[in-house]
Amino acid sequence: MNFVLHQFLVVALAIVLDAILGDPEFVPHPVVFMGKLVAFLEKKIRRRLPKTPRAEKIGGGILWLIVAVFSALFSFAILFLLQKISVIGARISVGGTMSSGNAFQKKQKTYTLH
Repeated sequence: MNFVLHQFLVVALAIVLDAILGDPEFVPHPVVFMGKLVAFLEKKIRRRLPKTPRAEKIGGGILWLIVAVFSALFSFAILFLLQKISVIGARISVGGTMSSGNAFQKKQKTYTLH
């Protein structure tokens, strides 16, 4: 199977699964948390800055920077923790031994683009 077809099938399957399963109601979407963070910070920033167009632009920049950095750090932390869980799972699945040092590397499937 070539690379483009493989990627297309992965995206198509993801769309179908999302349409069938949707987002679980007991876990809010991350964008909901971002919206709450924006609303909270906007109130704080507006109280501290004067009501001028320049101050509002500065406040918007500060708000954007805080939300962007927080979102990036939060995403990094989740991926970092998932990587640690993956390594723990890999150690358990191979009996806790790392004989060759490459015990956790999977054979990579390579694609050539024509």
